[in-house]
Amino acid sequence: MKINTQTFSKRWRIYAPTGAMLLIALAYSIYWFSLSASLLRNVDKWIEEQNQQGYSISYGSLEVSGYPFRLHIDLTDVTVSEPGHPNRWTWNASHLVGLTLPYKLNHIILESQGSQRINYQENLGPVARAPFHYSVAVNTESARTSLVFSKQKLVRLSIDLVKLNATRLGPDGDQVLAAERLQIHSRPLIRHAGMSTLPSSPSSGLDLFLQADALSLPFDDTFSALPAAPIDTIKINILMPDMDSTALNFSSFAIWAEGEGNIELTSSHILWDQIDITASGAFHLDEQARLEGEISSLIGGHNQLVDLLIDSGALDQNSGALMTSGLGLLAAFSGDPQGRIKTSVRIKEGDVFLGPAKIGSVGPIISPYH
Repeated sequence: MKINTQTFSKRWRIYAPTGAMLLIALAYSIYWFSLSASLLRNVDKWIEEQNQQGYSISYGSLEVSGYPFRLHIDLTDVTVSEPGHPNRWTWNASHLVGLTLPYKLNHIILESQGSQRINYQENLGPVARAPFHYSVAVNTESARTSLVFSKQKLVRLSIDLVKLNATRLGPDGDQVLAAERLQIHSRPLIRHAGMSTLPSSPSSGLDLFLQADALSLPFDDTFSALPAAPIDTIKINILMPDMDSTALNFSSFAIWAEGEGNIELTSSHILWDQIDITASGAFHLDEQARLEGEISSLIGGHNQLVDLLIDSGALDQNSGALMTSGLGLLAAFSGDPQGRIKTSVRIKEGDVFLGPAKIGSVGPIISPYH
């Protein structure tokens, strides 16, 4: 039988690409489903490893979907705790959704849907007694976390909370923290010229940025001088040169704190009604894990700031009047078109000084009581 080569050639040009595409689709489908099965196994394996290290992680159900372009992880009733921790903390989320791409598995986006709850206990002094128990209910319109891993270690973390409302129940009553938006971003420290004080180890150093908009803090009602409106904006960028950026976890923070705990405040801005403050400087931790150091600040709305300090009890009326007069003179001669003054803020042995005047005190950033 004679074969029509022209007909065969035409059919080959039609069917070959179609067959190749089908083979590619089949291979990709096998890859995706094997990847989803492997992901389920790896999640359970990772949870088992964390449980062996002292944590307790559990969930109600776990499903993977999103074929063909995504891996969509759906978890319900997620609970994480650390039974051996002095605070015996527990975090629970009713619904947690994870998203990653088959070709970029080191980047995971997590979104918490529904309510979250944090329970913990705390001793507030050296006297032996039953610990105080706290429960925090967290609600948001949107709560997203971006995680980037390198060699199975978390190296980049971003948290974005929209319309946050956190209510803490405890022995001191209800305390509410709210924000229109709260963002936290961390990444390994990128060195550049002029940063000679920082260590040269490529694995050391953390760059941390925090921003909050329309932030309402749980201040005591007796602070009548506080502006009624929430804090308009807070932006803080700090460098932690001694932090191991290759492992963002509680152990890294503890190791950092056990050293000097160096902090470089590269920039910060607080805008709250008439109070407008920008600052930069450096701190470290003293023997009692309290911040110690000095920053240079540019302050606007100093009259309202002094009223706040008087009403909070940090200054008496006479000291407040003297500070108002002194700051007024500084503002008059500062030459700043907005009437802002340049002064230093120091923290020494737990006391906070604005210029020469003591305006408050700070405690340890890590509680010594367990």
